[in-house]
Amino acid sequence: MIGIDKAKRLLLAAGLLLLYPACSYYTRNSYELNQHLANGNVKQAYEMVSTKEDKWDKGKDKVLYYLNRGALAWMVGNNTESYKYLLKADYYWEDLNTNYGREALSYLINPRVKEYGGEDFEAVMISYYQILNFVQMNDLERARVQARRLSLQLQRIDDKYKDWVLGDKSFKLQHNAFAHTLLGIVYELTLDYNASFISYRNAIGYYESEYSQFFGLNAPLQLKKDLIRAAYLSGFSNEVEFYTKKYSLTFDPKTDAKAGNLIFFWNNGLGPVKSQVTADFTIVKGVGGWYTFTNPQYGYSIPVYYGSNDPNQSSGFSDVELIRAAFPAYVERKPFYQSATLTANGQSFAFETLEDINATAFKTLNDRMLHEFGKTLLRLTLKKVAEHQAKKENKDAGAAIGLINYLTEQADTRGWNSLPHTINYTRVTLPTGPQEVKLTLQGLNNRVDTATFKFDIKPGRTYVQPYQTIQSINSYF
Repeated sequence: MIGIDKAKRLLLAAGLLLLYPACSYYTRNSYELNQHLANGNVKQAYEMVSTKEDKWDKGKDKVLYYLNRGALAWMVGNNTESYKYLLKADYYWEDLNTNYGREALSYLINPRVKEYGGEDFEAVMISYYQILNFVQMNDLERARVQARRLSLQLQRIDDKYKDWVLGDKSFKLQHNAFAHTLLGIVYELTLDYNASFISYRNAIGYYESEYSQFFGLNAPLQLKKDLIRAAYLSGFSNEVEFYTKKYSLTFDPKTDAKAGNLIFFWNNGLGPVKSQVTADFTIVKGVGGWYTFTNPQYGYSIPVYYGSNDPNQSSGFSDVELIRAAFPAYVERKPFYQSATLTANGQSFAFETLEDINATAFKTLNDRMLHEFGKTLLRLTLKKVAEHQAKKENKDAGAAIGLINYLTEQADTRGWNSLPHTINYTRVTLPTGPQEVKLTLQGLNNRVDTATFKFDIKPGRTYVQPYQTIQSINSYF
């Protein structure tokens, strides 16, 4: 017969074993990695993830390693390595099979025992970096293949959220206007102007609907110009006339034919990181195995089903109890650089925001927060029931389970932390021949930094130049 003290020790040991899977090599080293990123030390961050690969490349968080190594390799200019690791992340997510054992454990312990499944906008960002990799390697055919993968990804996201409609319109972020703009650029680079026109038109539609509604982000002026040019190159004269009139723009095809174009992407800052917040809920016992969790602060009243309809089978809950739950929440990392201009051929060009990853991340998490609440409260219900049932048999054992429940309760705060805060772009028409363009960055405290780039412009050709600044004002990690 096992004594009370021994039972408590066994339960505590079991609890510590259950805690161990949450502490992967990635988790134990993510603080230092995020510290390098927050300080703008890209080289140190890249060197860190480039050593001890055998330890990084293990366990449930290895996809986060692939994502960060792929992004950091791109930042230091190693496109081949970036492609290799982002491809691993892409395939890993695509083939990720549900581990039912870990899925069950996530309802008993916490969601961090599962493999990291990623956010929808993170999946889109894989394609963004991959397309940049292929363009920078001058492999436009593979850029186009990646664009097709991105198009399929967008269709899956569209299907996923198409039923999330309130009234006559969606209240969820369903479409990615930035991704459709990116598709248009790739098709334009590969001279498929018809597909480019369709993608640009889709992008403008999503900017004018969802992005405007949710983020206050309107369609860039440059995108409207690109739409008209793609219409002209596709032979759609009616569309050229329609859109020039709609947007009060002029279009001179002769000017474009004599020169080359430069599309300049500026990835600014770092995206948000996930933190953990707690909320107190009152559990009100209902009938038929239902409990209602209420939180007056947030105005939530969430029913959770547990147990059978048999009134003789009691969970051990009293009629009213209090419980504290942990949920993920994003924390913004504000960029150090506030604006930028590109100077070329004696003219200055402002950047326009294509994608606000910070706002997208907040919106994505808020959209599924009710779902997060439901999963968390079901988990806490199961834990509380186990604790109460144990107390019926042995008060000390029940207390030990309660302690384990407390120690193991955590929100899933994992995420791809090397993503930019915002993606901005501008497009410049340049005369043929050697050209130099200058990027001027305006930071806090009147700090100004510059960088120059040289191109040998060919008539009718479009060039793509990305640039990343990761410095942030607040270094939360």
